[in-house]
Amino acid sequence: MAKSWTNPCTIGYEIKIARNDFLKDEKWRNYLNFCNQLYFVAPPKIINPEEVPEEVGLFISTVNGTRLYMKKKALFRNIEMPETVFRYILMNRVKLDLEYQRDRKLYWQNWLKEKDEKKELGWNVSYKIRQEMERRCHKVETENHKLKRENDQIAEAKAIFDKLGLNLFSWHLEQDIKDKIREVNSGLPGGLKSNLEIAAEHLMKAINICTARSDT
Repeated sequence: MAKSWTNPCTIGYEIKIARNDFLKDEKWRNYLNFCNQLYFVAPPKIINPEEVPEEVGLFISTVNGTRLYMKKKALFRNIEMPETVFRYILMNRVKLDLEYQRDRKLYWQNWLKEKDEKKELGWNVSYKIRQEMERRCHKVETENHKLKRENDQIAEAKAIFDKLGLNLFSWHLEQDIKDKIREVNSGLPGGLKSNLEIAAEHLMKAINICTARSDT
């Protein structure tokens, strides 16, 4: 119902969701006495505009039902609205106002409650994220310290091997060490044996480190 004293207009809508309902239903004619304009409202492919009676209009909705398109404008008919209809509207309006006030209070109560719940949830999520970040940072820091120690051990082993004339990254390192040991056992002078033993220990550590890295 339009809010106008000079051009009052009451519009009625008859909703149809099935074609069979449109073809068989005739009760819509009773609504003509209570509205200046009457429209059928239906999804696509339910009602064709040429099937709609002359005095009635037609709205077709989009497939998802979010918008309406007027396919046929309803005729405006001058009617004298029954006094009982106005009483019905007024009584329902009072009821709606009371429900609105009650619902409004309830709405704000729920809003405040939901706000507090969201605040608590946000704090809990933030706390959990902070804990997880601290755990991961500690893990990375621990792994970095471990890698530094391993790199220092490899560097120390490489220095010893370089001093002995061995290439730590040679494809034939094992054979080169065996050759050096044979040279020591054959009587070459100068503390070479002890250095080789130290180098061999560092080599085993380096091999274990490399193997562990490849496994991860």
